[in-house]
Amino acid sequence: MGRMRMLILVAAAFVPTVAAAQQPCTTDARQVVDRIYRQILNRPSDGTAASFATQLSRQGATVRDVIDRIVTSDVYARQFVPSGRTANRNGAYDRAVDTLYRKLMNRSPSASDRSYYSRIANEEGFPAAVDEILGSRAYEEQFGDWRVPGTNIAFCGDSRIAANRGSRDRYSDERYRRDNGFTSDDRFRGDSRDDYNRRGSNSYRGSRDTVGTSGRSVVVSAAQPWTDTGIDVRSGDRLLMDASGSAKLSPDANDMAAPNGSTINRLASGAPMKDRPAGALIGRIGNGPAFFVGSQGTIDARANGRLYLAVNDDYFNDNSGEYRVTIDIR
Repeated sequence: MGRMRMLILVAAAFVPTVAAAQQPCTTDARQVVDRIYRQILNRPSDGTAASFATQLSRQGATVRDVIDRIVTSDVYARQFVPSGRTANRNGAYDRAVDTLYRKLMNRSPSASDRSYYSRIANEEGFPAAVDEILGSRAYEEQFGDWRVPGTNIAFCGDSRIAANRGSRDRYSDERYRRDNGFTSDDRFRGDSRDDYNRRGSNSYRGSRDTVGTSGRSVVVSAAQPWTDTGIDVRSGDRLLMDASGSAKLSPDANDMAAPNGSTINRLASGAPMKDRPAGALIGRIGNGPAFFVGSQGTIDARANGRLYLAVNDDYFNDNSGEYRVTIDIR
């Protein structure tokens, strides 16, 4: 990252830096929860918000977790979600989904998103649509675990906690296929909606089941672009990967990463996956496109070739640290 920092310093004389434009985070959990209430429930927080503030301050939940619990609560449902006979009518959730999307994404849904999330809500229930939106790449990139939608407020949470809980690995089966270039005909069974329903809603996201692997262990150095795992895969193989460890991405002591990515949520514009956090564990098969792995990844191979893993970065000379990855092929 040394070269990129030099370019930014040169450009600083002409344009404001990104850091200057960003708002600092706050450790005031009550303020953050109040802003969540105003965004989601259209009112200031009350006595019911105390437990949420405690969860944030004690690092027992992320902002995204708190939002999840509020929009799936009876309080939210009574105000915004149809119930009784109304809920059984075809298309009854359409307006509720539109409202939900505006609150979570702070903008109106596109026609395709409206159709997609409404179908999920009507076929699988309103909480399923909540899961899909909060687990989408669009939400991850815009708000992540700690920012309140519709505001410039972010809680100063420990991103390492969110990373260790697998909070970035939240894609639904259909979103996963779409984000990784698979067609709607491909069957992604590793963590499908049916699997989620069998586990129950309490296992969603932070407490989701981990991928159990018993295969080869590979060390991925943060100081080199790609690591040859020595594993050849075939199209149709399912790769299950568990990763742990840490990486330092520059001389800056705060510029750290875990397998799910940068602990300060920054990107690397020249990295193989520039829309994913810097430092995230990524992979590729042969010379194919890079894909996100994170701390727990399930990948259906679409080509034959050697499996390579790497730290998602664009400059490696000042990096240090490593990830230890266990890989199983099924």
